[in-house]
Amino acid sequence: MVENQMSLTLLKACDEFDSKINECAEVIRRQNGMIPGLGPSKSRDHSQSVLYLKVVSILDTFQPPRLPADIYYARLVQFGDQFLRSKEYRLALAECYQRFLSTPVEKRTGGKLQAQDDQMALETRTQLGMATCQFFLAMERDPEVRQAATVDVVVQQLCQVRKTCVEVSGQGQENYWLIYNGSISIFTLCSPLIAFGYAQLAVEFLLFAALSMEAQVPLNQAKYVLWRVRLYAAVCLAYEESKMRPEALAFAERGLKEVQRLQAAEALDPVPPPADMKRKMAAAELEMLVNVLRCKTTTGGADALKQITEAARDGFVATLRSVIHVCEDSQRRTLRHLKPTENEKCKAELLVAMVATMQPKLELMCNFVEPPAPREGEAEKEPVTEDQYRAAAEEVPLAETTELLKYAYNLELWPQFTLLLDAVRARLLVEDQEGSSFGAQVNLLGALYSLEYPEDRPPPSAAPHLLACDGETDEQRGVRRKLVGLGRVAQVLWDLQQAHPPPEWEPEAASGPDLFADGALLIWTHTEALLQVYP
Repeated sequence: MVENQMSLTLLKACDEFDSKINECAEVIRRQNGMIPGLGPSKSRDHSQSVLYLKVVSILDTFQPPRLPADIYYARLVQFGDQFLRSKEYRLALAECYQRFLSTPVEKRTGGKLQAQDDQMALETRTQLGMATCQFFLAMERDPEVRQAATVDVVVQQLCQVRKTCVEVSGQGQENYWLIYNGSISIFTLCSPLIAFGYAQLAVEFLLFAALSMEAQVPLNQAKYVLWRVRLYAAVCLAYEESKMRPEALAFAERGLKEVQRLQAAEALDPVPPPADMKRKMAAAELEMLVNVLRCKTTTGGADALKQITEAARDGFVATLRSVIHVCEDSQRRTLRHLKPTENEKCKAELLVAMVATMQPKLELMCNFVEPPAPREGEAEKEPVTEDQYRAAAEEVPLAETTELLKYAYNLELWPQFTLLLDAVRARLLVEDQEGSSFGAQVNLLGALYSLEYPEDRPPPSAAPHLLACDGETDEQRGVRRKLVGLGRVAQVLWDLQQAHPPPEWEPEAASGPDLFADGALLIWTHTEALLQVYP
């Protein structure tokens, strides 16, 4: 009777402990803007300090003997993970993880003979959580990794995570889920290193994470394939950013073979895999194929497009997005156009082949806006219907078409660029998107192209007094006309600034601040040179 009563009392205390911490965690999530539709609170700093003290008070209240040690300290790790997900890194680090690790094992277990695996799992989760908290605290101080001290902190934490994973892997395959958690931590910590120019430091850790997943038999199941592919892709990207293209290609091919091996193993099962698993396997194969084609220089564009089309089982849009992924290159900036290098010929040929496949749909959308005049001797064609236009637009989304337009401009594929430009402008008009961010990007590219190739795409007419002045030489008149063209580009940038203030810009290099900063820099560079001729 007493034992049952104690169990009920203990259960009640545990529920009270959980509910009080969960209540604080929910408030923290709201303060940190993690509730959909809510932004971070303006009184966040003051509220956080109050909540911090409240949580510490709750943790102190329920510590042993109020709750048994084995229950209390296991919950510390659980709450640490919860606060980490809520972006409350100092609270998770100091009051949960460090409090757990600073307590001797005998005290944590209350003298009970607890399974060694349970304690190892708690300690591993704590070590991974501490490393992640230290990482995010460093990133809060230096979000763009501009200080060497930040890089040192990130690398130190990566070394700690790797050390923890090595220790766990030596304990047997039953702890595979801890290796999985460790790979997530490594991926998280490596992401800013790749983004901000330290990819070479990230390679070895990402390699370790990918190979650790391979070494764990339970993690070779089909349900983990998408995460493994994400690690393979991260390794390839780190190699690419480190200008180690042969290594990137070799690892991409390795990843593709791993996915195909897993597909072959699944095919041997007499029970067919569910449709969802088939889609995951197909997506994994397509992702690795894309990474192979990004680095391969011997595949022709038509052949590459054929391989992508066969692997992309979700239709034309999936093919289009895969082609865009192949064309991505952080070393290039959209407005600084250059002809494809030897290593980029495959990408250029692939883009040409993709646009050729899209051409009937693109022309259909142009004809919907402005029906072509019949040629002499030909009967007038039936106009494009709205249903036909919508069907074509669904297969060629505006966002993806705009991305192809930017790559065509950057690689100086002018026939493809002009075809895409006409089609996108037609869509912007029909879909009333001219004032959108897509419209701003397209207008900027169109104005720059007209500036460089006025004979192909004549710019809008200007007032006569702006184009010529009495007594000017031909050279001065040409300079004046070039300045007028630059003025049109500047007007596009000004209109963009008014319609879409900087906070609304996408943080992508291809479509955000970098694109428009390059536009402003280009205007200044041309103008400065011209003013030396005609001050």
